Amino acid sequence: MTQSVIYQDLSKSIERELAKILGKITHHVHPEIVEYIARGNDSFRSVFLGFCHERLDVSSFFYTDSDCVFPGVRRPVNSEKYDKWKNNIFEPDGTILNDNTFPRHIWAFLSMGAAYSGGSSGLWSRSGLNKFELAHIFGHKQDERHTEKKVFDDFQEGIQPYGLFTSASNVVLIPKGFAKPTDHMQNIKVCFYKRHLDLYGSNVIGVSNLKDSCIPDWYDEIEWLEPILVSGWKDKISDLLNYREDHLRKKYGNKGKDIEGLNNEPSKELSSLENDAFLLPIALDPEDPEIFKRELLISKRAIIETVYSDGRVEIKNWNASKFSESSNLLGNLRSRPEYRSGNWRKIGIKQVNVIVKTTV
Repeated sequence: MTQSVIYQDLSKSIERELAKILGKITHHVHPEIVEYIARGNDSFRSVFLGFCHERLDVSSFFYTDSDCVFPGVRRPVNSEKYDKWKNNIFEPDGTILNDNTFPRHIWAFLSMGAAYSGGSSGLWSRSGLNKFELAHIFGHKQDERHTEKKVFDDFQEGIQPYGLFTSASNVVLIPKGFAKPTDHMQNIKVCFYKRHLDLYGSNVIGVSNLKDSCIPDWYDEIEWLEPILVSGWKDKISDLLNYREDHLRKKYGNKGKDIEGLNNEPSKELSSLENDAFLLPIALDPEDPEIFKRELLISKRAIIETVYSDGRVEIKNWNASKFSESSNLLGNLRSRPEYRSGNWRKIGIKQVNVIVKTTV
């Protein structure tokens, strides 16, 4: 005897409406930013090979048009979560295990020009990003790619898609409470696959050729939120890429590969000025780089406080009469000889504070 179902799953009846809602509230990284990161990775790969773990399979992070921001970093499966696993090297494969903070750096730098920090007083809260959840469009673990296997004509078995964990194009911002459908509802997931491919092309490891038959016939009714090309984004992403190189070098330490002919110096993926920056901590007042720049363009004057590790504070006036709308704010500051990479650490500089003077 067949038992009748009393409580039926009616989710299929509202998928179209749900997809339309998600399309209007989901933020994607702008394609120009993704392209910038991918081209930076073209040159960073050889540099990374010079210091990463000898067991690391870099092909999981560097693939065609990869926009992976933190190569080597991945999310663990439960069996790998041993004591003190977070942000430490997993010796069997040379990866760095992370709970989900590294993908947040992407949006933190785009929003505030600085690395992610949590807590009620941290950057994530102060920037308003704490109102969102991060959602990965494509699975970044091998056992999470069931939908991809169904809906793509070309699906490569055995591929470790670790690079998608910190892929800038694969991490979207969705207001809290709305992200679950992107995890579990096939039609919703396919809509996000299609949107990704329309924005960025085929830059996803291990899959290609989305089946037309799997795309909902109402897909074109979705009005997607257009990606924002944040003002000053090149400065912010340059700082992000410098931050990632500095962090990964420190994390891997002396565990890197000894490969003859590879240069272990900082990469040339950015301009020489940006490579020299290497992330001396600079605090702005006003804190938002865009507001700071706008006010500096009006006043043309600021105060620079150089804080040393021994407690000394050196104060100088900055005559910014030649500073223009097209000027690189952080690049301008970090181009000063004492603030360049290799110099500020040697002379004991701890931090630099820059305050716009709004009155004469």
